[in-house]
Amino acid sequence: MSTTTVNSIIARCILDPRFLDALASNTEETLKEYALDEQEQRGFLSLDLRRIRYLAGFITKIQNHDVIAEMAQTHTLLRHYDLELPVFSAYRETHQRMRAANPGKREKVRAFVAFLKTYLASLPPDSAPGLEDILNHEWLMWEASESAGTQPPPSGAGSTDETPPERALDDLDELVPRMNGVFRVGVFEHDPLEIANQIAKSAFDSSRLCKDAGIWGYWGNPGSASVRLFRLDYGVLTVLQEITGSRTIGEIIRRLTAAAKSEITPEEVRSFFVTAFQSGLCRAT
Repeated sequence: MSTTTVNSIIARCILDPRFLDALASNTEETLKEYALDEQEQRGFLSLDLRRIRYLAGFITKIQNHDVIAEMAQTHTLLRHYDLELPVFSAYRETHQRMRAANPGKREKVRAFVAFLKTYLASLPPDSAPGLEDILNHEWLMWEASESAGTQPPPSGAGSTDETPPERALDDLDELVPRMNGVFRVGVFEHDPLEIANQIAKSAFDSSRLCKDAGIWGYWGNPGSASVRLFRLDYGVLTVLQEITGSRTIGEIIRRLTAAAKSEITPEEVRSFFVTAFQSGLCRAT
């Protein structure tokens, strides 16, 4: 068998994931289109296709260097758990399909994160502690930052820390609050900041992770082009879910009270909105 034929078959394995899968499941039938003698076919029958699959995964990883740069700590834990090549080997079909459309970086990041979330969800429970958490954390940081970056700062506002006029605070219930910028919420099994801190110090140790189910908010502020994090409780989360840009604070309080959705009191709701206005998280319309 000529070197050209060998290279041709291997190249096709790398570029065509379905061909590689077919070669692994039915080698003889798949190789019929190539002029191979009996000895050459036996050579391919004994070939370790796993090594070719991992080579394809390695090339896929290299071609997604810009995506990896946005999820650097996730990539660190993929290597830590020996999942780097298996993940990118599995991703190669999606990657090759997307390359044909020549997507931008945003589309590439979104596609990879969606794939990786599904992949990690299929792993045995507790096989990679902290990995799903850091992926979700980096994704929400990136998504909040990217989304806020596409929004113009509030018109006429010199600072995002402006508060409503004092006379408006005297009649707070009549104000209509709206979120300033982008706000995303994530639910975590482990503290994402602790995981990120361990990785940053090159000291990640899954045995040191404590299950600490928590809710975190990610605020992408268009005025400062930054992302701030908030640890949320269910009461605050319930209030945030009521902000539509058309309901007054008084209406939000009445809805929460009538539906018994939260243990938070009307006074606590009003206090929350005063703080939200002062921090720039909310604005009054």
